[in-house]
Amino acid sequence: MIAVGASAYPSRLGRYEVIKLLAQGGMAELFVARLPGIEGFAKRVVIKRVLPSLAGDREFVDMFIAEARIAATLDHQNIVQVHDIGQDADGYFFAMELLHGADVGDLLRTTQDRGGLPRSISLELARSACAGLHYAHERTGPAGAPLGLVHRDISPQNLFVTFDGAVKLLDWGIAKAVQRISNHYTRSGTLRGKIPYMSPEQCRGEPLDRRSDVFSLGVVLWEMTCGERLFGARGESDFETLKQIIEHDAPAPSTRAAGYPPELERIVLQAIRRDARERYQTADALQADLEAFMRASSLWASPRDLAAFMTATYPDRAAETRRAEPAPPAKTGRLVPFPRPLATDAPMPGRATAELPIEDALASPPPPPPAPASPSPSRRGLALAAVSLAVVAAVITGYALGRSSSPASGAGSSPPPGAPPPPGSPSPPGSPPRPSGPVTEDAHWLQSDDYLISKRAYTGEKLVGLRVAKLTRAPSRPNGIALFLDARGTETETDAFWATRVARPEDLAIDRLALCQAGAYDKTASAPASKQASRTGPWILAKVTDTMDLAQGKVSVGDTVCAVGGVRVPVAP
Repeated sequence: MIAVGASAYPSRLGRYEVIKLLAQGGMAELFVARLPGIEGFAKRVVIKRVLPSLAGDREFVDMFIAEARIAATLDHQNIVQVHDIGQDADGYFFAMELLHGADVGDLLRTTQDRGGLPRSISLELARSACAGLHYAHERTGPAGAPLGLVHRDISPQNLFVTFDGAVKLLDWGIAKAVQRISNHYTRSGTLRGKIPYMSPEQCRGEPLDRRSDVFSLGVVLWEMTCGERLFGARGESDFETLKQIIEHDAPAPSTRAAGYPPELERIVLQAIRRDARERYQTADALQADLEAFMRASSLWASPRDLAAFMTATYPDRAAETRRAEPAPPAKTGRLVPFPRPLATDAPMPGRATAELPIEDALASPPPPPPAPASPSPSRRGLALAAVSLAVVAAVITGYALGRSSSPASGAGSSPPPGAPPPPGSPSPPGSPPRPSGPVTEDAHWLQSDDYLISKRAYTGEKLVGLRVAKLTRAPSRPNGIALFLDARGTETETDAFWATRVARPEDLAIDRLALCQAGAYDKTASAPASKQASRTGPWILAKVTDTMDLAQGKVSVGDTVCAVGGVRVPVAP
């Protein structure tokens, strides 16, 4: 990822106003953006977006979404915070906190001619990185089993120091959880990360655990305290660098830096042992030894010391970040005291991406036609009389039709063309499953003969705008088109329909298809609140993507976090 100057970039990404292009790499680009609000409120963030040229690469998009999903679960002072994920016409993006400062790679280059990083600063950077790594390594799933998160790309470029003395780990884009090793983009045998900071087992393409991150951080610590590169320093090829990491022990820091403390040398060399069994087994164990050495040698640096060092190293940049940005023009609207309802004349923020017609059609029932002018008293009486006569006629006609279609009328009667076969009759070829018993209603107010239908086929991507409907004409062939009637009286011909049932926790596994009631851009979804909402509101269909919070009653369906009690699963024919 390289910093860039002025360049063409989008003016908006979803609900964010893009201010400038910050950096661009081979797979993604970073923007500084603003999230505007009413009364002059604005929040600056960094937007990371998949390059438009890669937006169609399913493997990379999956990896990108996985980065946002993993990072969003990590809430620690030494890990960059992810706030939001979105999608626009050019692909996916996510928003994270805006950091003012520099990465360690830039720090090493900037201080190279000034004697390098002070040892106390280097130790504090490594100590803070240990704390963030150990937190991530210790993350567990709903059942309490370790997730086995491995960063896989610890390097100077992914260790950031802010002007207020905070240390943050960046870029979890190639992190891997042990429970998901089947995902091909992080499978064993695939190299991910910066080669000079890879562990020997990572270079060999072997399965990784937390000790690989310990090795990578040990390499960064070696370089910060010695002031030079460890592997690949002389322009060796990637193959030569891999061979060097796998076959040769790292040189002792005392051979490169005069007066190197023996105890610190022991700590660094133990962190970068080629045999993972001889290394520190956890980042926490490395942190404990670093802290003991820092106390014994009086080389402790506080966040205040870090802030002072950063300000002295980058005085102009630090001064720029202290200036408050000009407030954007206040948007029209008015503040409403808590007990009162929201003012209807205050404009609401726009949606994140382009509207889908089917979603808009389902968002609210169509407005009623304007009421006709009141008739005169004499005409009102005539109108009431006409309505009464029509009702009586309808009742008599319905009764007569009911008697003529009753079983007593003979076994030779048949339903009209297009009507669904009566219960108990054999299903025609290609017919969806039908309940064999009486129609029942479940916890979501859906009946046993209801289907969730879409005008579009499911192709592996999240499908939005599904709605509840009744089958009125079965398909004439397998996977053929059927006719449905939804709760609003709209008829739809489609071959995309699913019989469903309320999901049980054991149904909700990664990559299993699931449905929940949500709009196209909803980040969260609860169980249907009423029968009207359930039967007329939009539903989504997607694969289950995250079950880490299943014990807390939440599951991710696509990019929407749904309440488990509101999720359904398809019923196989």
